[in-house]
Amino acid sequence: MNENFVDPNETRTPEQRVQYEEINRSGKCPFCPGEFSKIHKSEILRKNNSWLVTRNDTPYKGTTHHFLFVYTADHTSKFSDLPTQHRLDLFELYDWINEEFNIESGSFLMRYGGPGNGSSVRHLHAHVIVGGNDKLKNPEKIKVKVGYQE
Repeated sequence: MNENFVDPNETRTPEQRVQYEEINRSGKCPFCPGEFSKIHKSEILRKNNSWLVTRNDTPYKGTTHHFLFVYTADHTSKFSDLPTQHRLDLFELYDWINEEFNIESGSFLMRYGGPGNGSSVRHLHAHVIVGGNDKLKNPEKIKVKVGYQE
């Protein structure tokens, strides 16, 4: 029996759902080394020994920036599995993206474990999400799932 590495029910677009159903049929994790570049269209902006950062192919509605950080050293969905250096590698790229794109205000989001955390991919990854900075001009909030109410 294949493990489902993605959850089509957690996708945000019909195209993404179709893609994720195909991924589950393949039985391969789309964020594991050798697989990520087959599905992800945006260029990899930077990488180090254990992470890469790229623009998210399906950014949340209303974002000015939406970056995706993918753990590349191994397959896991738990931050607690990472050696200390790999944790530091993530924040090296986090610092770089904020400096490179002059981000002064944003959100860092990492869902781990799962299912049930709102994530569509069962491979450790994180997001930097930046919205507009004028609440009076556009008061609508960016909506991101981080789990479900009890």
